[in-house]
Amino acid sequence: MNLARLVPRSRARRGFLILLSRSRVAEEENCDEEQTDEDAGNGKTRVHGGNARWQLVGRKYRMSLLAKSFGVSDGERVRTPGKWLRLPLRWGVILLAIYAGVVLLLWAAQRTLIYLPSRASEEELIAVAKAEGLDPWKDAAGAIIGWHRPRATGQEPAANRLILFHGNAGYALRRTHYVDGWEALDDGRAWKVYLFEYPGFGAREGKPSEESITKAALAAVETLDGNTPIYLAGESLGSGPACALAARLPGRFPGLFLVTPYSSLTEVAGVLYPYVPVRWILRDRWDNLAAVRTFPGRIGVMLAGEDEIIPVAQGERLYDAAPGVKQLWTILGIGHNELDFTPSASWWGESSKFLLTGVP
Repeated sequence: MNLARLVPRSRARRGFLILLSRSRVAEEENCDEEQTDEDAGNGKTRVHGGNARWQLVGRKYRMSLLAKSFGVSDGERVRTPGKWLRLPLRWGVILLAIYAGVVLLLWAAQRTLIYLPSRASEEELIAVAKAEGLDPWKDAAGAIIGWHRPRATGQEPAANRLILFHGNAGYALRRTHYVDGWEALDDGRAWKVYLFEYPGFGAREGKPSEESITKAALAAVETLDGNTPIYLAGESLGSGPACALAARLPGRFPGLFLVTPYSSLTEVAGVLYPYVPVRWILRDRWDNLAAVRTFPGRIGVMLAGEDEIIPVAQGERLYDAAPGVKQLWTILGIGHNELDFTPSASWWGESSKFLLTGVP
């Protein structure tokens, strides 16, 4: 009987190829090689496996006849599906190993990618500060933790104080425009601004991290007496420690002002590294969204409408999450580092009025 007539020829031929491949594998595994051993007593040689060889010849003859009915030549090579998968599988393993290596490298170096400090000697910074009319802000041990502008002789103390947590890169002395802008209001009677310095930035010792910065910020607040209100302001990266302090000491600060903030550092990293599992590997998360939800004071948020570093939507989510009195400024047509910080910019007075009165 011609078996090729029982099923379509293409399917029958494909099935026979698989059957033939399995038969050949079985032949290689089951066929015993001819073995000889010499009887030491009579010098005779015995051969084993003869019956298996005759069975193999018969099987090959039958398979040859069956192959002809399916149109398969005797010498045609048969490949099993598993062999076709070996190369893609091998490349998949290699690519997975490379990806795992990249993720491991990012995990190990993440803080050098997050924090971009500029360093300078204490002597250099004191000289720069003197030229700007600023003095060191010191802790109880005499270490410099930031900068402030001393009051002129005979000038009354400002009615309010504000601690500024600056953005990434550089150091605090490169943000003197915040001192110039807010302290120019009401002839200097409204605000006294302190520029806080992060561990590992400028001349300050230590390494920057969420834990070290938050700990240093809490200690810095304790150096200021409680006679006048203290407000917080955070710029970009600095929105993290500003929100963290507001959440830790909610009754201590009546207002919080955020410039180009993010909802959380995890979300920022997810935008910059979309193919990396940042939620699993990130150690410093700076969850501003969770922090502002528990802050009862006034919150002002200023966004750059074309921010190319922190998506505007993150700042808007942060504003929406604030439970108390709040105000949003969105400056259209500018990028992350293009805000107008000249003392004549209108937002200095607007932000001051909102923080002090709750009225924009």
